Amino acid sequence: MDRLEGLRHPTRRLCRRQSNRRPVPSGPLAGKTVNIKIYGKREGLLDTNSDPTLDYYLVLCGPKATTLTSKGGTRPLRVTNVYLFDSAEIRTDQQARGTKSGVASGIRSALWTQAEIYPQAHPALKLDAEQRRALALFDWAT
Repeated sequence: MDRLEGLRHPTRRLCRRQSNRRPVPSGPLAGKTVNIKIYGKREGLLDTNSDPTLDYYLVLCGPKATTLTSKGGTRPLRVTNVYLFDSAEIRTDQQARGTKSGVASGIRSALWTQAEIYPQAHPALKLDAEQRRALALFDWAT
């Protein structure tokens, strides 16, 4: 057990130093920075930050939560929806509502609807048929 514990610490330090933001190499978002998130359910929450150099959050998530608690439930990995949030818009909305960025920040339902790129279309990032078929593979319930 001690040996395993020692192996985890360098990984944690490395993860803290590296960002999960990456510039997009090509396509309509080329050169923009994107923070990618994946959630088992859409609960209206998003881990956000106040970094002004971040351009977008790309969120892959499962179905919308139907209960107030996940106690006793399961959270299998499914991708039923994909959202592309403009991070500046998220920051502006949070400031206007007097909320802070951070872990599990509440995002208004209207912003979720506006940011959806799959299965609904989005003008900022249109998915082609092949991309849609690939995403559909992650929704094993259909």
